[in-house]
Amino acid sequence: MKGGEGVRLGVIVPCRNEERVIARRLANLGQSHMPEGVSMPQLVVVDDGSRDETRALASAACEAMPAWEAAVITNSYPEGKSGAVRSGLDHLGENVDVVVLTDADVITNAEALCAIAAAFHEEPDLGMATGVQRIHESLSVEGRELDGEEAMGLYDSWTRSVRRYESQRGRLFSVHGQLLAWRVDLGLAPGTLAADDLELMLDLRRTHPKKTVRMIE
Repeated sequence: MKGGEGVRLGVIVPCRNEERVIARRLANLGQSHMPEGVSMPQLVVVDDGSRDETRALASAACEAMPAWEAAVITNSYPEGKSGAVRSGLDHLGENVDVVVLTDADVITNAEALCAIAAAFHEEPDLGMATGVQRIHESLSVEGRELDGEEAMGLYDSWTRSVRRYESQRGRLFSVHGQLLAWRVDLGLAPGTLAADDLELMLDLRRTHPKKTVRMIE
């Protein structure tokens, strides 16, 4: 896959007291594939006042990702995910074209970041994108992608179908922070709402109404 060339990705992982899952999340990201000749994304793990071993485990995991430019920083804003995301955005600055926000307690497909880069490279009007949610009973300790049967409930399956329909029109409403990406030059940043992903999407629609929002398979 050659798509995504020239698109610089930055990945933000906000975390607070995530010692059970942070090493798995970073190991999973470290298994990501990018096209030949395209550098791995820049990674920033933002510690939001953890009182456990999250920061130490994250630092050790980042050191085990030599192909990545990875750093662990402290949230410099008031406590909360929104502040952590803003700290991550400040750290990345203008060094990236597209920022990818992802939670510490999920894992993603090895091709996910490649697909995101390709979509933003190929679609100039794409302003924001979200990944497809899959639910499993448990995740592998090593962060490997799961091939087994999904544990999607009726509501989960219905929600995913709605997202696919909205996505066809480029007007996706139900974005989610498990894997959310947007163009840095749009100037988006979360405010004070707890639903930071929804707030970012609404901000995009308000300030850049012609930009599309869709789900990337």
